[in-house]
Amino acid sequence: MTQVELDEIERKYQLPLPADVRALWGWHDGADRTANSGFGNLFPQLTAAIDWAALTLRIRRAGDADDTWGADREPSAATRWVTLKGGQTSTEIDVTDPGLGDCPVLIQDPTSPLDAFPKFTLTESIEGWILAVEIGYWYVENGRWRYRPENYPSTPDRWRM
Repeated sequence: MTQVELDEIERKYQLPLPADVRALWGWHDGADRTANSGFGNLFPQLTAAIDWAALTLRIRRAGDADDTWGADREPSAATRWVTLKGGQTSTEIDVTDPGLGDCPVLIQDPTSPLDAFPKFTLTESIEGWILAVEIGYWYVENGRWRYRPENYPSTPDRWRM
């Protein structure tokens, strides 16, 4: 994506994007769902990533989570996310503070409080993708990404993939 395209998306969504998020989607505008076989919705196109994150936050805030875990363990009204990996348990980039250097990334499970899962940075998440390729968990076959479940790591690194 060009800087102009990123600027247009920021204006459309009224969402200032941190520099590292702009750099990632500036390098490549994610993947459409049909081409992303085997990975759920990993690294979606930016507009989809913003839309999915907004929906996730709306659902989370509208649910009974506040009654279960307390408002201090749920996303505030000001919280803004961009989805890095979609699904029932999603990986979200917290873009609430666009001035942060390396955005926090969290695993969002609708059945658990947000502090029940590890948090890491966008850089660490991308390092996890590299690790997935290096250990043979992810590979390319016939031009499509695939994965080998038997190579999934048992270490905390698995959350970054």
